[in-house]
Amino acid sequence: MIYGSIEAGGTKFVCAIGDEEMTIKERVSFPT
Repeated sequence: MIYGSIEAGGTKFVCAIGDEEMTIKERVSFPT
């Protein structure tokens, strides 16, 4: 299974996808 997440902070967004073993496959961040 693949999971996706979005963290929205005050200065940037962080998006990531990972698997059921908690291994991050891809991560990207960009300023808000």
